[in-house]
Amino acid sequence: MKSSIRTFPAPALLIAALAFLLCSGCVSFVASYDATFDGEVSALHRRTEVFFADVELTGSRYPAHVEFYADAFGTLAALRARAELYGAQKNAGTLAILGELETAFRQLEAYDRAGPIRGKGAEALRKTLSIEFAALEQVELHKKFSAGVSAPPSR
Repeated sequence: MKSSIRTFPAPALLIAALAFLLCSGCVSFVASYDATFDGEVSALHRRTEVFFADVELTGSRYPAHVEFYADAFGTLAALRARAELYGAQKNAGTLAILGELETAFRQLEAYDRAGPIRGKGAEALRKTLSIEFAALEQVELHKKFSAGVSAPPSR
């Protein structure tokens, strides 16, 4: 009685393995680098730091800050839309950080409405915003350098 087990020839298995390896190298699990997105994040971070410096120097109150909050929330909405356009699944980390930034800005606005921005509460909110901006900028730098765009020279 003959065995009914079929064997694949070694070359077919080798070709299948090579095809898999070649194709898997072409798959990207992170969205590509977006210079416009990166620039807008850096600009919002700078405007936020200028906002805190201005509040410290002048002691200004919420009515004088309404335009800043409108700009911040508008910029975050535009950044979210742009990240989703480039792929919500591939930008899941970026979108999560944008959500954290929006939450931190909403907390800052609520704190500002309740009274002047100063003290330990203000310091904590500034630190939270700074951490979230740093995380988002780090993700963008990773995308930039992994794509080989303006990567630092090797030593």
